[in-house]
Amino acid sequence: TVYEDYSKSPLYTFHVVVNTKVPVTEEIKRAFIDKDPLRENVSAGEKIKVGSQLITMIGVEGGTFEMGGTKEQGKSAGEDEKPVHEVTVSGFEIAQTEVTAGLWLEVMGSLPYGNKDSEPNKPVVNVSWYDCQEFLLKLNALTGRKFRLPTEAEWEYAALGGKYAKNCYYSGSDVLELVGWYRNNSKTDAEDHIKMQPVKRLNHNELGIYDMSGNVLEW
Repeated sequence: TVYEDYSKSPLYTFHVVVNTKVPVTEEIKRAFIDKDPLRENVSAGEKIKVGSQLITMIGVEGGTFEMGGTKEQGKSAGEDEKPVHEVTVSGFEIAQTEVTAGLWLEVMGSLPYGNKDSEPNKPVVNVSWYDCQEFLLKLNALTGRKFRLPTEAEWEYAALGGKYAKNCYYSGSDVLELVGWYRNNSKTDAEDHIKMQPVKRLNHNELGIYDMSGNVLEW
């Protein structure tokens, strides 16, 4: 049986497949297989132009925080979020929004299935982890920068609001309707799937980052 969602379940396992004629690029091997990602540990906010698109970065000052299931989440925290532990992160910059279809199209030249060029402000979807790496390589070639995916700790620290965190249940508020799209405030399609919404339509969190709760899942 093939499952088409991305849920975790004790019932799911997987096969692996390898391309026999397409080796992993040296850039991906060095950065992600050899565990030596290139980083810029800065915390300045800036706007980076990519063709017709503009990436607004949010500077996140480094700090120490309790990572994992927070006391605000209580019993809602998953087992993979336990135990809570102290983590220190260096300063970094994170984009104000998820990567949009418009930015993906500008960098890659085409959109994956399920995205529309008429909806450039929606997050790009149907992208694998390796698709993301190809996107990052091309984005770095265009900008001369060192873009990468955030670490799990960096993402969680930014979602919590960094040093400005108010210990909210969701990213930026205790009320999900204010900061995140979900079944109660987003339209559904004919199959009762929640419709993906454009970025920056709801409130941002304490750092000025949007959509860290609700809408779509993130790598």
